[in-house]
Amino acid sequence: MVETIYPDTERVLMTYTPTGQIETMTDQANKLTRFEYNERDRLTAVVDALDQRIEYGYDATNNLTKILDANLHLTQHEYDARNRRNKTTLPLNQMMTMTYDKVGNPKTMTDSMVMSSPMTMIH
Repeated sequence: MVETIYPDTERVLMTYTPTGQIETMTDQANKLTRFEYNERDRLTAVVDALDQRIEYGYDATNNLTKILDANLHLTQHEYDARNRRNKTTLPLNQMMTMTYDKVGNPKTMTDSMVMSSPMTMIH
């Protein structure tokens, strides 16, 4: 357990898992936030004092693949064979895609959210 005391005497209290990950945090308003992890020690959920939950999902190579917020809004990430993120889909089905050159540098990014029509940036 670690307690941080600020100059105005407000306190934040944190507890940790045996592997050093934050397990709980009690903020200055005495509100508790819980953090949950999978067997690979990846963050799988954050649950706030109102019991609102944000969930995180991963693929077999530990890439973040989904974020599901308390309102059931889903953000999804996809990756290429080299584990580079090449597509993100936001809750309203807005998409951002990325391509890479032969050595792995970002080459293009297409964002469907910009100015209500797709935009491509070339690096």
